[in-house]
Amino acid sequence: MALINLTLQGKGGVGKSFVASLLAQHYLKRDTPLHCYDTDPVNQTFAGYKAFPVETIRLGERPDEINPRYFDALIEQIMTGPEDGVVVIDNGASTFLPLLGYMVDHTNHAHQNHGKSRLAVDRFYTD
Repeated sequence: MALINLTLQGKGGVGKSFVASLLAQHYLKRDTPLHCYDTDPVNQTFAGYKAFPVETIRLGERPDEINPRYFDALIEQIMTGPEDGVVVIDNGASTFLPLLGYMVDHTNHAHQNHGKSRLAVDRFYTD
């Protein structure tokens, strides 16, 4: 499974897209197979960087929701990518809580139902 880098923060304007662009630049310079996604429903800053192969993905009908079908489609794209690849996902502040909740619920579900799953969520907190 690809290495997944996901920028998440509940506040706008804190540098999520900037960090995503630094990660993308890092992996591109190393010729690593790279897939980039911008899931921000309000401001697609990451997708605006033309130097990176960023695909804009809708996660719901409204900016403050996560529709499981939309998110599952993103996960399907990630899971079918190259094993040695890297994924960079930039998430918007408005979908921070719904996306985090969805990921925690479905990661726990994956571990309960598929003991051999390689899916894991590491949490990194900052002040």
